[in-house]
Amino acid sequence: AITAGNLKTVSSSTLTDGTSTFANGSLSALARVQSTTFTDGTSNLTGGTFSALTRVQSTTFTDGTSSLTGGTLSSVVQVQSTTITDGTLVVKHGDITTSGSVTAGQVGDGTAVLKGGKLTSVTTVSSATITDGTTVMKDGSLTTTGSINSSNISCSGTVIATALTDGTTTMTNGGLM
Repeated sequence: AITAGNLKTVSSSTLTDGTSTFANGSLSALARVQSTTFTDGTSNLTGGTFSALTRVQSTTFTDGTSSLTGGTLSSVVQVQSTTITDGTLVVKHGDITTSGSVTAGQVGDGTAVLKGGKLTSVTTVSSATITDGTTVMKDGSLTTTGSINSSNISCSGTVIATALTDGTTTMTNGGLM
């Protein structure tokens, strides 16, 4: 038997056991390799875990479900991380933040939908102030420096305006014109 204690030097161009071959620094036709750690002096594979990797080169990585091929990660079932970022967009603890812009066909929360610049299916708006820059709704009052155009305005209180018009008749200073 050859042991580490009695093996001094082996000189051969090829070593083989009839199945596997070691030639020119490469092992080939391996059926099974059993070792606790593999290393190249920099990176290690121990207990199924790679460590100290400086570069990994392969055409595809897979775990049987997800795969990474040509820079594209596909068939991902779950991503588990405290923070995911591309340097601009950050997803952390369920919040998305960005110093750039987010582009999407539509954004929804299961009730309201923002699509094509329109917010639809809104059941409640909660805000101290809502404004478009001209008209302001605050504390139940609607004020504007422009016009309010509506086919139906209902008010159970007092309407204060400089002029009221339906497009044909105008009420100004208490008089109809």
